Amino acid sequence: MFVVHKSSVLLPGLASFVAVVSAGSFTRAAKASGTDKAVLSRRVARLESALEVRLLNRTTRSVQPTDDGRALFDRVVEPLAQVLAELETTAAPDKIHGEVRVSTFAELGEVWGVIAAKLRVQHPELLLSLDASYADGGLVDGGFDLRVTGGQLTDSSMIAHKLGGWRHVLVASPEWVANHPRVKEPADLAPHWILFGGLPFANRWVFERGAKSVTVLMGSAIVCTDGALARTALYEGVGVSAAPPFYLQRDIEDGRLVRVLPQWRTAHVHPLWAVRPHRDLVPTRVQAVIDMAEQVISAAAPDWAALSD
Repeated sequence: MFVVHKSSVLLPGLASFVAVVSAGSFTRAAKASGTDKAVLSRRVARLESALEVRLLNRTTRSVQPTDDGRALFDRVVEPLAQVLAELETTAAPDKIHGEVRVSTFAELGEVWGVIAAKLRVQHPELLLSLDASYADGGLVDGGFDLRVTGGQLTDSSMIAHKLGGWRHVLVASPEWVANHPRVKEPADLAPHWILFGGLPFANRWVFERGAKSVTVLMGSAIVCTDGALARTALYEGVGVSAAPPFYLQRDIEDGRLVRVLPQWRTAHVHPLWAVRPHRDLVPTRVQAVIDMAEQVISAAAPDWAALSD
């Protein structure tokens, strides 16, 4: 009888509570769910009243779960996600729709082009919104559903799924290579390096050739803080640099850039991650983007390895 009489309060309130904790605020939860903020607040208040437990500590600037609230969230978030996924499948088994906002980085642009094209065919009612201007910002603060990023992850509160990885490729223009026939070893590149500024240890590179490994501290022919600027400098024969294979592949195929010292490879493997908020409900549309990204990146991985190895 308790379930019958209380379900109209408990279930909407529980869904609203999980949405608020996942988003970090009533405002962001309302925006993500398309529900009025006041409605969410009333539902959570009714849930607290029915349970006779305070679930959220509210201030003018933030909302944080109480100990009871965190315990409830941890118990129900995964079962609730499974129920919602089943409801979505029942309501529209072959149709995925809505917007997915992704924080990413510009160098991955051509890969996103392939992902977007395939998603358009498979899920024509899905809107993919890509933002490369907020790549280092917070997922929740930026209102994103997903971040696709590379390198080391520092925020342990997020769930990360590895999509693949890559090694940087050494390249220059054909003219630069023709004009520098004495470049034979990685150390010879130091005075000609196009340095990507703003990153720690951006001038320290480790190269491998079979069992041999060398570390080179690069100088700089020019310093750039933007990948497009660095690529333009490469086109103009300013110097040599290393960049992801997915950023350079078309240039290498077209002959605008060529590999330098192909008998050597960069040692570090950069992981590529799909990151989402910790234990957040994963809508079917977001999972569809993750799955397609993994499919496209897995298919491209052999070509990336061929360029870098």
